[in-house]
Amino acid sequence: MQKTIHSGSLKGFYIIDPNWTKKELEDFLKQIKSSQEQKLSNFHK
Repeated sequence: MQKTIHSGSLKGFYIIDPNWTKKELEDFLKQIKSSQEQKLSNFHK
C-alpha cells in the first residue's frame, strides 16, 4: 500500500494523512529519519 508524501525537503515539513494508524505513522517517521540521516552524511562528504 503506497502512501503519498508531500515533503518540502528544504523546510523539512511533511503533510501526514490523518487516516494513518499509529504504526504507519511510526514507520513513516523512522523512514524519514533514516533518509534524512543519509542525506546529511552524503552532504558532509
